Amino acid sequence: MHALIELGLNAVTNENLSDALDYFRRAGTRSQAAQANIRQIQSRLDASRSSKSGSANDASIAELLAAARKYHRGTGVPVNYVEAVRLYRLAEAKGSLEARRMLGLIFSRPSLTGGIDIGWMQQLAYADPMTTIPTIGVPSTMELLYREPTPLYDLLPEFWRKQITQVGR
Repeated sequence: MHALIELGLNAVTNENLSDALDYFRRAGTRSQAAQANIRQIQSRLDASRSSKSGSANDASIAELLAAARKYHRGTGVPVNYVEAVRLYRLAEAKGSLEARRMLGLIFSRPSLTGGIDIGWMQQLAYADPMTTIPTIGVPSTMELLYREPTPLYDLLPEFWRKQITQVGR
């Protein structure tokens, strides 16, 4: 069960939500954490489907922004700031305000040679440019996935599991 949860978390990190959902479902029969993760992944997939059902231009902008963030953060691929900037520019050309703001942040602090400042790009990888004051760090809208409280949790009697869950809240 614990290995399946870890495999699911790894799949989420690599943006492979269908595999993650499969791992969590396999562990979900014995794990409340896996069941909570299933609900979160399902809501992410539902949100993704509903955003794709919008206009074709909105979907292509969302895909460009997702790809730009992927290269910017190095999620599932090696970090490639040149490709990230190229994709942000394509999204900006299609009318994305988020891409325009991100590009404004990227080029607000050039390197000494006038190019892209690598350290600044690393700091901006998780920036949310759509807030009034851009925030850097883990986005506040990101929901965290769960692990079981202890590797021996599944060996505890049901009564003790309920006690641990109530104390954790």
